[in-house]
Amino acid sequence: RAFVPSEPTPEASRWQITTGGPTGIAGRPATLTWSIVPDGTQTFDTGTDSFSPSDLVATLDTAFGSGPGGTDYTQRPWFTYFEQSFERWEALSGLTYTYEPNDDGGLHGNTNAGALGVRGDVRVSGTGLDGTDGTLAYNYFPSDGGDMALDTDDMGFFSSPANNFRAIRNIIMHEIGH
Repeated sequence: RAFVPSEPTPEASRWQITTGGPTGIAGRPATLTWSIVPDGTQTFDTGTDSFSPSDLVATLDTAFGSGPGGTDYTQRPWFTYFEQSFERWEALSGLTYTYEPNDDGGLHGNTNAGALGVRGDVRVSGTGLDGTDGTLAYNYFPSDGGDMALDTDDMGFFSSPANNFRAIRNIIMHEIGH
């Protein structure tokens, strides 16, 4: 189970157990997996304070194109922005991020641990949160599952090509930092 202890210890600021097992003491490198939830996965909606189905894949496909489609998200044009963002954090943080191509669609934001071949430690979803120009995204801390959600109502902002799609990469990287 992926978690960070709640008591104020040096270990409280890091993942303790991931799909790869215990991470050891503070200062040691850790490996985390990440996955993209399938559309329809129940995701917490901060606007309604309830759960709504993720529509991230369909929304990204509309904004950026679907490539050949199918369940291999790595073939989608938008996948590169997620990959680049996780790779940048990897370069700066001492963490290793590995894409997990599977996600079982379990409740997003639940403290279900990542499991190799099943779902990532960090699961990315999206749903309309509060209309445009409000909350852009949120991320749970590792102790609460570590999952990320993008506000698909703000896809016009995310899909801006300015500065090589800097907006979506900045938002993803900001959320990874939690």
